[in-house]
Amino acid sequence: MNYGFGSGDIPPNKLGITDPEVMRSAQQVTTDFRTGEIREGLKVVRGNFDADHFRRIHEYTMQDVYPWAGQTRQDLKDNAHQDVSRNRQSMATNEPLAFEEAGKVNTRLNAISADLQKENGLKGLDKGEFVKRLATYYDQYYQVAPFRAGNDAVLNIVTEQIGKQAGYEIQLENEPGVKLAADKTLAKDASKGDRSELENALNAVTRPAPGPEAELARRPSLRENEVPITRERHESAQTRELNQAGIFIQDHLSGRVGGKDTYDLLRQTQKEISSGQINSQNLEVARHISNSLRGQGIDPYLDRFEKATAELAELKGYYVERPTQEQSVSRTSLAPSRSEQER
Repeated sequence: MNYGFGSGDIPPNKLGITDPEVMRSAQQVTTDFRTGEIREGLKVVRGNFDADHFRRIHEYTMQDVYPWAGQTRQDLKDNAHQDVSRNRQSMATNEPLAFEEAGKVNTRLNAISADLQKENGLKGLDKGEFVKRLATYYDQYYQVAPFRAGNDAVLNIVTEQIGKQAGYEIQLENEPGVKLAADKTLAKDASKGDRSELENALNAVTRPAPGPEAELARRPSLRENEVPITRERHESAQTRELNQAGIFIQDHLSGRVGGKDTYDLLRQTQKEISSGQINSQNLEVARHISNSLRGQGIDPYLDRFEKATAELAELKGYYVERPTQEQSVSRTSLAPSRSEQER
């Protein structure tokens, strides 16, 4: 059973609960009233959907159950109960999923918020365009999973508020279809940008809000162009892809006899590359591990892992000899740039 707490023990809580099923039920009961107040407008938590805004929503909705309410996983770095990784199994496919590293949570939330503000909070869009762009931001926020627990409730509120400001009503309460679609989207090859299932799920719970204020928010004159792909966004997308493919490979190795040494080596190498500590040695290790695992039924994930590694290497000053269409991605050669060779 997946209880949504990620890996590790049950989060420290005010109720002294240690059973995951009881914890899940208690969290829902204790937060329903608080989230209801926000939905009904009895409590207003304003913000720009950045790290600080997420913190304040979490602090209010989770105040009755968690002593650390309002602290992201990154904020908990000095806490004995720090959640280093929130990785868990997909509720939709049961495949392993990798979420944002704890140390990058706040920065990612702020970066996503900045892009959203550049698009004027998705104002000025018709329903089809709005849902498509909303799916992009929902997917990114979902992957960050900033808190040890309570992410779904907070993201639902954030999403509904984004919709309200853009002239749309979004009903996410008791709608598990959106979360399942988000799980499936997270597991997909990020480079293909396929969010169709998530778009369909969000479309089903979204409708234009009534009233002149909502109509004004949907006026085309308020529309801003989609934010172009920047180097930072490209690096973030490739890091996500590296970790999603990598955790599946780790899962494969963890169930294989004699796979622990390779598992540990892959995990360390992946951690170094995803954090930007790229050098000739860990690139060679990544290539060797990938080649050694070929033909074991996980080649698509190895291809994704190698492609993401190559993209990140180029961003850090390495050149990559691209394979032709007839060649496998496993033939990709990673080599240090001239500047790296001279160092």
